[in-house]
Amino acid sequence: MEHLYSILSRDLLFLARPLALAVLICQVSTSAQAEQNPDQTMPTHPRLIFPASDEASLERKLAADPFLANIHDRIVKVAEAQLELPHPKRIVEGRRLLRVSRTYLKRILFQAYAYRMTDDKRFLEYAEGAMLAAADFEDWNPSHFLDTAEMTAALAFGYDWLHDELSDASRERIRKAITELGLRPSLQGQEKWMQAKTNWNQVCHTGMALGAWAIYETDPELCQAIIDRANKYIIIPQQAYDPDGAYPEGAMYWAYGTSFNAIFIDAFESVYGDKRQANITDSFLKSGDYFLHAQGPNGFFNYADGRERVFMAAAAYWTAQASDSPEQLYYQKPLMKSLVESDTLISPDDHSLRLFVPAFLWLSRLDSTDIKKPAALSWTGDGLNPVSLHRSSWSDDALYLGIKGGSPYVNHGHMDVGSFVIDALGERWAIDLGAHDYHTLESANIDIWERDQASERWTIMRYNNRLHNTLVVDDELQKVHGHSPIVDSVAIDALRGAKIDLQPVYQGQLDHAIRKAAIVDGRYFAFEDEIVPTEDGSEVRWAILTKAEIRIENSSTVILKQGGKRLTFQIATPSDAKIETFSAQPENDFEDKNPGATLIGFKTNLPGETRSKLTVILAPGGEPIQTDDPSFQRFLDW
Repeated sequence: MEHLYSILSRDLLFLARPLALAVLICQVSTSAQAEQNPDQTMPTHPRLIFPASDEASLERKLAADPFLANIHDRIVKVAEAQLELPHPKRIVEGRRLLRVSRTYLKRILFQAYAYRMTDDKRFLEYAEGAMLAAADFEDWNPSHFLDTAEMTAALAFGYDWLHDELSDASRERIRKAITELGLRPSLQGQEKWMQAKTNWNQVCHTGMALGAWAIYETDPELCQAIIDRANKYIIIPQQAYDPDGAYPEGAMYWAYGTSFNAIFIDAFESVYGDKRQANITDSFLKSGDYFLHAQGPNGFFNYADGRERVFMAAAAYWTAQASDSPEQLYYQKPLMKSLVESDTLISPDDHSLRLFVPAFLWLSRLDSTDIKKPAALSWTGDGLNPVSLHRSSWSDDALYLGIKGGSPYVNHGHMDVGSFVIDALGERWAIDLGAHDYHTLESANIDIWERDQASERWTIMRYNNRLHNTLVVDDELQKVHGHSPIVDSVAIDALRGAKIDLQPVYQGQLDHAIRKAAIVDGRYFAFEDEIVPTEDGSEVRWAILTKAEIRIENSSTVILKQGGKRLTFQIATPSDAKIETFSAQPENDFEDKNPGATLIGFKTNLPGETRSKLTVILAPGGEPIQTDDPSFQRFLDW
């Protein structure tokens, strides 16, 4: 994945440990942050996120808030179930040890929290044993440094939170492992993530900083250099959230990178108090609104390598309390409630929800009874991968439209510029299949990480525009280096939507392409593409991907059926277009088969250098919208 990351100057490559440390210390000592460092004496353990002074206040909150108390009880019960599990072995899957590292992070956080809040020695003994098991690994797979970073974070939390209860021998072995298997490998050959604009930067620098804070007293020079390096560089990926908080890698990777970045900021503040300021941008702080609106009634707008299914995101709990915006947890609180009330959703035997404990701690800083329905029904964010997100209400059966511009070249990007999802009547009608399993494609020797125009990545159906809800011109791919801005948006009850200039990603195919999409009058969806092909003319395909049952009524009208509900797909222009279906199934045996998914739409031949309009209405309820309806005319006039 070298292409994903900015590369440091070759003059600064870390060739040996002594030289690496010398270079690192020289770099950070001349930074503005390092020059302003106050006394670096560390507070006593525990010092990361949940200092000992917070235990009593949390106990009071648990006594006063049944919701928080239920979450606490579930954490302890999960920790009890973990006691029966053997410590994971060092098993590398393809390039990654990541599953193992994440499992250790989850178990150690649950066990350390449970011990601190119950004094039950079983939790202490299990966490100590887990840390020692990980310390005995030959390495933490530094060639895929996310693995090393998450394992370092796991042992850092365990060492810090349980420090005074660990035996001297255990402390020594854990300290050595953090240093030799975590911190020092970050000095050699890791320049690919050091100044990256991606989640790798956030996760890796956070893992290293946690390790350094945890064992600071044993090697202050090394640890201070690593801490200052992290604070200096972790601001870089935060700039990808500019200017409004829209995260270019999508909601799923927002949850990943932002959660670790939030842990860094929170740990920084718990260590230094008001003495120093962790690096944080305004757009990073307000990105919780982006994440809130990226979820529709039936799942996330899962563009890029995202997932539609809803999930708990620890970062949302941090942004809600950091920005005093509890409404950002409007979807997260009921999800948390379901996780707590279920006996199966928080499995002790996997790595999901590994940041559940930090999320709970951040939630405890809010009044959990004061999470109200958000006021805004629309949110639009500019940036590297701009999105516009709209709904008719916050009810479960609301109309929801998520649409994007941007570029395929962003990290984890797809050729999905102009693509959208829609929800209505409690169903998702226009879908995005989202991420493909990386390991499956890598095992087939497909290079999915290069993103140039001719790269193998774009041969995969889920990655190219042929399987997204956007235009296909002459069966060609979108241009990876194009960037399509949102040129207008509207957020009133009569019209909620956006206009996107698609021409930059169809350079050489179209001379002009503006996509307009909106929820109209809170009743239906309307789409219009205003297109001018190049001089030779073009065949343009307009289609949506759906898992609904399809019944073609006539050449311009289709009824979609799903969950006992109906939605009408109707072509308003061009008048001679004929609806047809297109396969969503790959022709090889290694890509996902996309069961149940079908493309429904039309193809039309457009004359060169002539302005044409492709207009489609998607109406929930099965009744078509008349094209002379005043609300539709308002949309056309916009």
